[in-house]
Amino acid sequence: MQEKAVGGLLDLIVHKLGTAEGAFHAGTAVTVCARLTGSLALRSFNIMTLEMKPGSVVLSEEANDVGQHLTGLVQAVMHQAGCFVNTDDMDNIEEATSELDFQESLHSIQDDAIVHLQSCGYAYLEMAQIGAIATGFLISRCAKG
Repeated sequence: MQEKAVGGLLDLIVHKLGTAEGAFHAGTAVTVCARLTGSLALRSFNIMTLEMKPGSVVLSEEANDVGQHLTGLVQAVMHQAGCFVNTDDMDNIEEATSELDFQESLHSIQDDAIVHLQSCGYAYLEMAQIGAIATGFLISRCAKG
């Protein structure tokens, strides 16, 4: 079931952001997926978000724990794919930027992604985990060219 959820999310990203041939801007795809993951994690906290501005920092032990877990999932997928980040080279890595701002990123995919992931039977925290796995996969694929 997890493979179906991740695959469907990746297909959605390519469909929404890509060309008819399936080509997409790597920085935008990774950023959209990562932002979606964070948004889904935030929804899992059951806090009032109506007054929060997009991109607001959430300071809580739960947010720290979930954030570390999701980051670990991204890294695990990257490592499994043979994509390793050498922290000594971080200053030399070219930053890939997104063609969409924060709100455009979420508007481009969030509603469809939630519908897809709910159809797979996932709650918000599990959706965020699927998003983290998809983010790690995208980073790995884009890093390999």
